[in-house]
Amino acid sequence: MNQQKDAALRELYERVAEMGKAQTEAIVKVEAALVALKDAIEEMHEHTSAGGGDASG
Repeated sequence: MNQQKDAALRELYERVAEMGKAQTEAIVKVEAALVALKDAIEEMHEHTSAGGGDASG
């Protein structure tokens, strides 16, 4: 009985560890995408400010 519980707990632990790893990888990808988006927005602002590219002014 205890061996079955130990095996089940090990399997559960491995699953949780895998899910944690996948979640961490996903967060890193989202952070990288947000940084790239921020950089792209800043670059767009630089080009519109320097070039007078918007029609409002």
